[in-house]
Amino acid sequence: VDATDSAPLIYYPYSGNFTATVKIEFVSTVCCQHAGIGVRSAADHTTWLRIAKHENNGLRAAANTAGKVTWLDYAPAPSNVVYFKVERSGSVFNLSYSGDNVNWTALESNYIFEMPNEVEIYLMVLSVHNGEGILAKFSDFTVIPK
Repeated sequence: VDATDSAPLIYYPYSGNFTATVKIEFVSTVCCQHAGIGVRSAADHTTWLRIAKHENNGLRAAANTAGKVTWLDYAPAPSNVVYFKVERSGSVFNLSYSGDNVNWTALESNYIFEMPNEVEIYLMVLSVHNGEGILAKFSDFTVIPK
């Protein structure tokens, strides 16, 4: 999870500043399962920042640099359907969530995270400890230049 690059994901190569959004439908009550959106260095996949829905129906932001995870802010999920937004302006990132894609709540605001210009915006699912499969539905994925 931290120093490896083995979680199933789909990524979109991107260069520069952006706003990325996605709708995720995900329900899990089993330990250590996540579904979310993030951004990672195109050159070093162990440098990433993400926002995800977790097994306890909570939302968590996390950052990883050189195999060391930093757990950031946490909030209860508005429902089993959640919209996520990742905004980048240079080294400043904003991670937000919404229950309706209209009213947004910041989970991390103005978070400084060094990332090269060339990145991959990714959608991910992860089941860490239990070996069980999980299902998540992703839709309405957009990336808009800033």
